[in-house]
Amino acid sequence: MVIPQPTRIKGSEATWSPNSQYVAYIEPKHSGRASEAGSLVVAKIDGTERQLLVGVEGKPESGAYLFSVPMWSPRGDYIAVHRTRAGLQDIEQVEAESDIVLISVPETLRAAATKQP
Repeated sequence: MVIPQPTRIKGSEATWSPNSQYVAYIEPKHSGRASEAGSLVVAKIDGTERQLLVGVEGKPESGAYLFSVPMWSPRGDYIAVHRTRAGLQDIEQVEAESDIVLISVPETLRAAATKQP
């Protein structure tokens, strides 16, 4: 039996789409652009069709929002993410500046991520 080479996607905190054909994940800063740090990205499980849904605006030291812990809704219409401001040191500040937001999945992606293979 031949085991295929695993797909490697640079990111963390992955969550499967409702039909298991896509993955939403948090993409780390790796390109030198602040907009790529803590961004919510969706891609096919082979790493193709990458789509940035929400990127960080501004530089982390200026209080930009970072995203983590994505979770796809069962119908595929939203991805819930934890949002917090970058650069906070005090736990009380982190708690005060953090929340859960729902990111609407674009219709074409929603259709592809929920269609049964």
